[in-house]
Amino acid sequence: MIYLSAGRNAGRIINIGSILGVVPVPYAALYSASKHAVEGYSQALDPELRTHGIRGTVVEPGYTKTRFESNTLQPHARLDVYEDVRVKVTKVVSQAMAPAHLLDTGIRRALQLETRWPAQAR
Repeated sequence: MIYLSAGRNAGRIINIGSILGVVPVPYAALYSASKHAVEGYSQALDPELRTHGIRGTVVEPGYTKTRFESNTLQPHARLDVYEDVRVKVTKVVSQAMAPAHLLDTGIRRALQLETRWPAQAR
C-alpha cells in the first residue's frame, strides 16, 4: 500500500489503536502494550511518509461496541488472589460499554477532525 500511494504523492494510512495504548489500565497489560505499539508505529510512520504526500493516522477510540469480549480466552485456572479485582473490573467495563458507539462512528469523527484541522492531526 505504501509503494502504490507513494507514486501518486497522496494517501492516508489509518491504523486502529485504542485509548489503552496511551492510558494503560491494570490487568490489561498485554492489550495495552499491543496498542501502545500501534501508537508508536503510527507516530514514527507519519513523518517518514509525509514528504511523499502520505499521512499516517492512528484512531484511538475509547470503549466501542465490538465482539472483543466474546472472543477473549479464559485461563485454565483462575488465581483466587485476583478474583475481587476481576469482578470489579468486569463491572466497570460493562458499565462503560453500555453507552459505547460502534467503531465506525469513531473513525468517521477522526476523519472529520483531520479534514478541518490537518496540521493538528497525528
